[in-house]
This record gives sequence, structure tokens and C-alpha cells, in this order.
Amino acid sequence: MNDKQHPIEGLMKTAMESLKTMVDVNTILGDPVETPDGAVIVPVSRVSFGFAAGGSEFSGANPKNTEAEHP
Repeated sequence: MNDKQHPIEGLMKTAMESLKTMVDVNTILGDPVETPDGAVIVPVSRVSFGFAAGGSEFSGANPKNTEAEHP
């Protein structure tokens, strides 16, 4: 890992690579079915996915953050 790389970058890269191996848009879902007239139907899937992440840092040193002011 690069020293200048943010720690979350490694986590995101690993997560995306894992998702990529699990979700393949060219997946065949079942066995081909042959109709009486000889046509073959191959069940396939179309897959899409989204991924989001977020974060924040708070110092906690702000004395104005009291429960009385922010119930």
C-alpha cells in the first residue's frame, strides 16, 4: 500500500474487487431450454449494483455541543 494512500482507499478497492467477482453481468441463470420447434432459450441476467460510503471526523472539543441545546 502506498504511504500517501488514504486507509479507506484500500478498503474501497478490496470491496469493489470482491463485488466484481461476485457479480458478473454475463451470468447464465439456468439450463438452456429447447422449444418444440427447435429454438433454444438461454436464461440470462442483467445485473447492476451501487456502492456508497461516507464518513466524518469530529473533534468533540466544541463545548457548545450540549444535549440541552441539541436534544
